[in-house]
Amino acid sequence: MRVGMMKKTKHLYTEIKLFSTKIGVISTVVGMKPRRNTEHVTFELINDLDDLTDQALYLNDLNPHGLSKELVLAGWQHNSKLEIMFDKAEQRSEELSRNYELLDTWKRRGDELLYSMIPKTVADRLSKTKSSLSTCEAFEAVSILFCELVGLLSSTVKETMVVVETMNAVFSCFDALMDRFNVYKVETVGQIYMVASGAPERTEMHAQNIAELALAMLESIRDIKTPDDHEVEIRIGVHSGPAVAGVVGIKVPRYCFFGDTVNTASRMQSTSEPGKINITDSMHTLLPPDKFITESRGTVNLKGKGETPAYWLVGMKG
Repeated sequence: MRVGMMKKTKHLYTEIKLFSTKIGVISTVVGMKPRRNTEHVTFELINDLDDLTDQALYLNDLNPHGLSKELVLAGWQHNSKLEIMFDKAEQRSEELSRNYELLDTWKRRGDELLYSMIPKTVADRLSKTKSSLSTCEAFEAVSILFCELVGLLSSTVKETMVVVETMNAVFSCFDALMDRFNVYKVETVGQIYMVASGAPERTEMHAQNIAELALAMLESIRDIKTPDDHEVEIRIGVHSGPAVAGVVGIKVPRYCFFGDTVNTASRMQSTSEPGKINITDSMHTLLPPDKFITESRGTVNLKGKGETPAYWLVGMKG
């Protein structure tokens, strides 16, 4: 927009030009030219009241017959409104940024909780398909370990608190071992701790991973005692074979294992002895003899299977 106005006097005339470059910014150019063009005086652009103050001018110094005063005042008022709107928008932006940070925090906590119940690879697959059936897989070879705390009896509330405190200390110690041996903690039920290797991440080293974990579990509890200063004892059973695994449940989803391998491993644990690792013949054949020390224990009577060859896993060579 451009508005022009001319005012003549006896010796010189004054030309006042008003420019509006954009909404909220009003500029005024004041030029004075002698009639014979011997001198040309130009004042700087006047955008707002601050420019007037910087140039030691007042509103009355502007042309009283034009729109200079009105345009400068209108621009100042409009800028004030824009500043208020900007401050409000900035506050909303900061609040939105805080909400996004809070959302990211809760999402991260939710993911951590989900990954504690379901392996990350399985959870990612479940989030894409939204179907639990898509997580079910058959694994040709896995190794399953069951470990039970023995000798923890409770008949009073005080004794129950001792049992719970002891279980928490032992299971927390076991949890710290999981990442060292490429194994997956399946669940804890009462005083029983279940671990698997070979699923959901397939590996040919599943038997060795579980064997090394079992020996580490026996070693780790030697420094743990009950609150009433008694030693903690565990018994372990391991079996290797095929199994099916998948997510079960909606409100509290769990990654569970199914099949005869799971049942056999559980029965190997129940027929084991405190402080020992009971393994089946199929597990024994997968362990390299130059690395692990085993002893035959003859046969054990497993429910539904009858007499079954079994071995004690004693330790590692070297």
